[in-house]
Amino acid sequence: MRARAALCALFLGLPAGAGAQGFALPGVRADSSVLLGCLAGGRQVEECLGAMTEACMADNELGNDNLEERLCVAEELNIWRELLARAEARLRRRIEARGPGRSPGRGAEALSALAEAGVRWAAWRDSRCRLERAVAGGDGRRAIIGDICLRDLTADRYRQLQALGRRLAEAAR
Repeated sequence: MRARAALCALFLGLPAGAGAQGFALPGVRADSSVLLGCLAGGRQVEECLGAMTEACMADNELGNDNLEERLCVAEELNIWRELLARAEARLRRRIEARGPGRSPGRGAEALSALAEAGVRWAAWRDSRCRLERAVAGGDGRRAIIGDICLRDLTADRYRQLQALGRRLAEAAR
């Protein structure tokens, strides 16, 4: 927490050490039902992406638009991460449910491929977002650009795993 407060102090341009001197990191109120309701309403990931961030920014006024946007994007990113973890767990269960009788060895192969793809995707995501930040150079929104990249790629990975899960469910019928 101390490091987070120091980082926030640096971001806000406060003197060195301000984060360690009792600086309180501001927070935002973010309503996850904006995103979850959008998805539950049958809308595509692309239509829902950013809706929670926009609502969060409209509901909060920190006096620093960049910090406010970063915190709101982080809140939405956390929800996408949770959704992605659940989608991956559902996909894993569907693969396991297929069982060895249907196609011997394929379940283990698919589970291994899913795990490997997850690791490689995370490395690619991190590299891609590092590139986005680097290309932004001295832009004052550089950190936000990186955060948005993480949010958007995480949402897209969720969409991809949902599609794979639907394909498996259809094949099981």
